[in-house]
Amino acid sequence: MPHARLRQRSRVRGVTPRGWFTFGHASFALLLFFKHIWHGARTLFRDVFAGIDPDLDAQLEFGAFQKLGDPTTRRQVV
Repeated sequence: MPHARLRQRSRVRGVTPRGWFTFGHASFALLLFFKHIWHGARTLFRDVFAGIDPDLDAQLEFGAFQKLGDPTTRRQVV
């Protein structure tokens, strides 16, 4: 089968190295962009992702018992 005829029957036509380069960089850029958005949202809405009820704000102070080894930290009464 001649080379011209084989090339004509290709499913993907006109995919040049420049096209693959552009596609790869655009895909990677979108992946990084959405990754930044995801991690920013995780940081901003950490209490939501942890399953902490928004009504608990009146009952306790978030992060009051996170400092380990600090003598000024309040003790949790059990």
